[in-house]
Amino acid sequence: MNFFFQPVRSVVAIKDTTEKALLRLGIRNIRDLLFYRPYSYNIYQLFPQIKDIVNNSLVHLEVSIDEIDIGKGRSPTKILASDNSGVILLVFFNKIPPFIFAKLRIGQKFIVRGKAQLFDGIFQITHPEFVFKKSLVVDVEPIYHLTYGVTNRQLFDYIVSAIKSVDLAAQARLSFSNTADEEKKYLLSLVDEIKLLHLIGQKTSKEAIEQAFDTSRKMLATRELFVNQLVLAKLRTQENAVLGRSFEIDNKTKQEVINKLGFGLTKDQQKVIDEIEGDQSKNIQMMRLLQGDVGSGKTVVALLTMLNVIKSGAQAVLMAPTDLLSTQHFQFFIKSLRDTTIKVGLLTGQTKLKSKKEIKEKLL
Repeated sequence: MNFFFQPVRSVVAIKDTTEKALLRLGIRNIRDLLFYRPYSYNIYQLFPQIKDIVNNSLVHLEVSIDEIDIGKGRSPTKILASDNSGVILLVFFNKIPPFIFAKLRIGQKFIVRGKAQLFDGIFQITHPEFVFKKSLVVDVEPIYHLTYGVTNRQLFDYIVSAIKSVDLAAQARLSFSNTADEEKKYLLSLVDEIKLLHLIGQKTSKEAIEQAFDTSRKMLATRELFVNQLVLAKLRTQENAVLGRSFEIDNKTKQEVINKLGFGLTKDQQKVIDEIEGDQSKNIQMMRLLQGDVGSGKTVVALLTMLNVIKSGAQAVLMAPTDLLSTQHFQFFIKSLRDTTIKVGLLTGQTKLKSKKEIKEKLL
């Protein structure tokens, strides 16, 4: 579905500064937003009566504003609010954001949330949040890694909006009669998994939430591995269709180098070399990833298969991430290729300008 790769702006109205904040989190499109995993969660009491609040608990409350006492100097701003069972004090030590303060009216009802604590016989919430969207009133709230410019509530709001949009997009796709049953199952299960990832609709028990965390992690990991293998298979198919150059296998020089190593090749090293040489002997482009622990012999494999390129009259290059590692490889190649006619050069960021020029001229 191309929908997943649309910009976040296509589903939520965000400012340029917010878009930059999302980019700092690695969120570039709707797919990134939907699969941005929470690392923890909060459990809220939903709309308890003030008299029924549990001390030190997180709550969502619907209360009426009774009094507003704007603090002067370093004094906090205090808002007295109530429901039909009691009163609660909302305390702000910092300035209330102007867009919120402009909405406050005596006698008007608002939804607030925060940690309710008992002080001098009255419940108090310090720096409560005002919730203006019913969709953000949840008893289980996921907590995300953040950056400056975006709050947890904002990010959750964007994710909820994206989930609604992808749900609608999936339902629209399912409405077409020619959509295969397997595709329908996939779309439905994908939407459910995304909701599970963000704990939407989850029970408030800690056991249920931890199970949801574990289940969503495993399901998404499985999907990621599957897609990774699918992409690799597609790339292999595409590469196999691209003509390349075949190389002659230089068994003579290879054996000479092995004799100088002072040790024989392992079965796995020989197996990998055979596979690479099988690709080199074909006239198609090779795409291969060689993976192994430090000291497993990857450099030896690289050297021995590079000999085939040299034998065919071409050049080969081994790239390394640091000057130190490049120098170590260079010294190993020099030692291994002594008494042969193969020339070896070292080109790094530390190579002097005159030497760089000489090496590049020899490469032409």
